[in-house]
Amino acid sequence: MDDFQRREKLRLEILENREEKEHFHQDIELIYLLSGKIELNIDGQKTEMTAEDVLMINANKRHYLKSSGEIMYVKLTIVYDMLSDVLNNFDLMFVCDSSRNTDAAYDGLRKLLQQLLGHYLSNKGNTADFAYIAICYQIMDYVCEHFLIRSAASTGDTESDKYRQRLLQIENYIRANYRSAISLKELADKLYLSNGYLSRFFKKNYGMSFAEYLTNVRLHHAVDQLLYTDIPITRIVYDNGFASVAIFNKAFKKEYGETPSAVRKRAAKNTKEGQQVLSDELEKKLENVLWSEAGSRKGTEQESGEVQAEVSAAGGKPLKRIWSRIINIGYAEDLLRSEVQEHILLLKESLRFEYVRFWNPFSKELLIDINNPEYKYKDILQKYGLKYVLCVRIIFQMDHTDPPDCIRVQPDGSARFFFVPHVFAPLSVPVMY
Repeated sequence: MDDFQRREKLRLEILENREEKEHFHQDIELIYLLSGKIELNIDGQKTEMTAEDVLMINANKRHYLKSSGEIMYVKLTIVYDMLSDVLNNFDLMFVCDSSRNTDAAYDGLRKLLQQLLGHYLSNKGNTADFAYIAICYQIMDYVCEHFLIRSAASTGDTESDKYRQRLLQIENYIRANYRSAISLKELADKLYLSNGYLSRFFKKNYGMSFAEYLTNVRLHHAVDQLLYTDIPITRIVYDNGFASVAIFNKAFKKEYGETPSAVRKRAAKNTKEGQQVLSDELEKKLENVLWSEAGSRKGTEQESGEVQAEVSAAGGKPLKRIWSRIINIGYAEDLLRSEVQEHILLLKESLRFEYVRFWNPFSKELLIDINNPEYKYKDILQKYGLKYVLCVRIIFQMDHTDPPDCIRVQPDGSARFFFVPHVFAPLSVPVMY
């Protein structure tokens, strides 16, 4: 069996690249600009990002970025296949661009990203721990909740829906068959289109030919195996649909500027179990940016509501421990068990609570005769000097009256009902003794 290394579902990179050439990929990117300005072009649409802006780039979208000055940004790469499997949806589209929208949801996303960066920084770039993984999943859950467009929501434009459906059919077909020797003609027949029309459709929508797009998809999957498995390169070539090792090497070097073996060796040297090497210089810059952002947020909070107070400790007195007056036991019949009674006594000595709360006092295990009731739990608790609060479920049948919020039993055995508005039956209410 092949030895697979751990591939992060959300890969974090801290980058200072002033330029990134035009490309596209199968996964989803989230860009968080920490400092400077970036001009980002996605499918011909230009976006200008400034510090603290957040933007998501969907799968298969051609894009590039450039900047004229010093920049620092975070790039999170989210594995598309993982998201589509979890959401059971192959048509994932996110709309997330804080440069065009000031929705409050972006503040929540920034807080999660800053939390992730703080953890990343404190661990010197090590991502092999549960806390880091937990924050990654929080981020993925958050973007799916606030920025994902559900495919079921039709635009109402029949032509637009048909166009989007065709793109989805193309991408799903290639995703399912890229390992095989598929051709433009085969896909055109599948979609009942002519070769010429489908060729023009690819050029217009993907900015490249069908063959170039298919090669890119195959390279994407091949690179995953190259970096995260020990599978021999020859097997990777044929597993991902390439006709020969020579064709694969040529396509790989054209896209990445290096041979596959060189990339694998460099990755093995600089990476250990997914750990990115964080240089001292980059670590210091990241720390300064995070501290300055935290300071600006703190200043804003103080300006909006600063409170000053003088407190003297000379006249202090012990704090009343109101939170330790009651403990939950569970069902009333549990009080008949000797081990439970012993445990309650031990807890009382250490926690010093006064009340025991339980429910279901009329269960058959207590053998209560309705005509001659003996409340066994009452004797048990009084033996230990404890009071009790029992919860009973009462279904009220009263006209024009809300059920009581509380029933207090008086010494003579009668009950007093206390009412609070907007409470509806049936309902469990506490009975206090």
